[in-house]
Amino acid sequence: MIVLKRLISVIILNSILVGCSSLSQQNIDLPQTELTVEHSGKSWWYARFQIFWPEDEEPQWHIDALLAHQVVRPVLLQHRNQIDLWRFHRRAGRKGGHLFSFIFYANSDLAATIYQELSASEILSELMGEGEVEKYITEDWSKVTRPNIEDTSDKHWNEIIQKSWPYYIMGVSEMWLKMITLSVNLNVEEDRSSIDTFKHIHDDLTQLWKNDGSHAFLHHLNALFAYKPITITETKQRLMRY
Repeated sequence: MIVLKRLISVIILNSILVGCSSLSQQNIDLPQTELTVEHSGKSWWYARFQIFWPEDEEPQWHIDALLAHQVVRPVLLQHRNQIDLWRFHRRAGRKGGHLFSFIFYANSDLAATIYQELSASEILSELMGEGEVEKYITEDWSKVTRPNIEDTSDKHWNEIIQKSWPYYIMGVSEMWLKMITLSVNLNVEEDRSSIDTFKHIHDDLTQLWKNDGSHAFLHHLNALFAYKPITITETKQRLMRY
């Protein structure tokens, strides 16, 4: 009888352990949170603005801010709830010229609408008429060529960064646009669509970046990653904390 009771106890204990093991395995196999949004029929789209860049002069960076606030912002506000992800991109190199881009992730019908509404901007027409913007460049909205969230990320990055970076840069772009908007509101006595106004705004934002960027941007970004150092590639590698 004693032996039988011990045998029954062992069987029950084994059943409990197997059950716990199964639960642990089930917990491990739970589906992970997706890093992407639903992309059925959606793609990345580029609206590019080629900006006049005189020889032997600095790029007219203030035109970027003017385009962002006066041309892109009204359209973005109109369709914000239908756009999953978006961002700005700025570059200037003599080979490719000075380009300001509005990049967004949406379905092709919305892309066609946004392209049309941007082209109908009176401010854009004025800038092109004055030669400040040389070209407004769109894509064939009938062809879905970048359906994945990571399709506009740097291919050299880790896959996790490729898939999550668009969310980060959208936040950065939204903050930059908000800074421009706040600066415009402070310049109430100036023409809100004039090039001179946006020269002042560009200078103001440059000063804010110079004075507060290290703490407001870089330090707090570093804090999210537990203040761990990153590798800075120059002539040699070194570690830096913000």
